[in-house]
Amino acid sequence: MSVGKLFSAHLRGPERNARGLQSALEGLGFANEAAAYGAWCARDHEIVGQGAWFGRRIVISAVPPTAVDGELWFDTCELALMIRAGRAWLSTRATRQWQMRGFLDVAQREPRVVQVPPPYLALDPERLLGVEERENCTRLTCGEASLYSWWFGKGLPHLFDWQAAQESLGSAMRDLWMMSRKEWTSTKLDEDEAARIFVTPSTIDWDPDEVLESELGIPETKRGMVRGEFTREPDIGFRTAVSIESGLFEAVTYWGSLAENLKLTSLLDRRAFR
Repeated sequence: MSVGKLFSAHLRGPERNARGLQSALEGLGFANEAAAYGAWCARDHEIVGQGAWFGRRIVISAVPPTAVDGELWFDTCELALMIRAGRAWLSTRATRQWQMRGFLDVAQREPRVVQVPPPYLALDPERLLGVEERENCTRLTCGEASLYSWWFGKGLPHLFDWQAAQESLGSAMRDLWMMSRKEWTSTKLDEDEAARIFVTPSTIDWDPDEVLESELGIPETKRGMVRGEFTREPDIGFRTAVSIESGLFEAVTYWGSLAENLKLTSLLDRRAFR
């Protein structure tokens, strides 16, 4: 069975049985996630990291632990390894296709009223999912990335979160960008409600308000920070974040920032993943 389907089963009703999902994660090269998931199944609360995070303590829980910058948390819901970095917990990897598969299979959604119907099918598995489950989830709008993040009680990192991470993590930032080039942020512009901001390793310190006007004259495929609300490019992915100040959230009360004609009927209940 694919990792995505095994992850879907985990989200529907978590069972502490490491054999199938742990082996599948190991097979895709997610060593820390596989080890942390196995430890959770054994009711252990921490492990020591491997690879880029060799020797670092990883706390295993359904909610963010008390920590300092640079410490790691394995989220037992999203099966994501997160790092505390200034203003927020950031996922150490861009969201992968197997994670999106679980969300698409399990999250309950319903239509919502919008002024202009989107010219595409929102959260379309045929567009978002390919053959390689280990690959980043791309070809999705910023709004679709937000829906995924919200369902897990998280959000997209703000540009300020990336700037704080760069200041607090230093050289460890390069490990966060492995296999990723561009990612959506939650940053909004007052000047243009249709603008969507993405970040790259070289644009973290840019001010989007200052570059917006100059970028409007550049072909969309060559812009360095700004895209339109319907943009779905093969190299723009995303990752989840949890604000240190506000923490995980349990409901979505405002949908006006999304162009998609979908909303979530509920968010994931984390109590079963403790």
